[in-house]
Amino acid sequence: MSVKISFPKTETKPAGAVINLKFQAQELGSVAAKINKSSDNLIESALKEHKAFKAKTGQVLDLFIGKGKVKRVFVLGLGKLDGFTNLRAEEAGAKLFTHIKSAGLKE
Repeated sequence: MSVKISFPKTETKPAGAVINLKFQAQELGSVAAKINKSSDNLIESALKEHKAFKAKTGQVLDLFIGKGKVKRVFVLGLGKLDGFTNLRAEEAGAKLFTHIKSAGLKE
């Protein structure tokens, strides 16, 4: 079984917060790489520093950037790419929702 996740291209630039989806043993996506570069490699540094974050399904790494339009980055772990299912995607999304709600964010 294969699962493909895709999103339509958008004309608007990210503002406020960005969610970066990350499988285990996978590099940053293109948007996260741009934010990482503009924030002096904050995302990559945080991923190396937070050794407990392994990108397991539903793990959330919450980073405050503080520069530019993007102020906060959530790195959401999706586990291993092999065996990724719709159920695992729902589980990860639910954990992210719980994290965001407990942080008091509304939009």
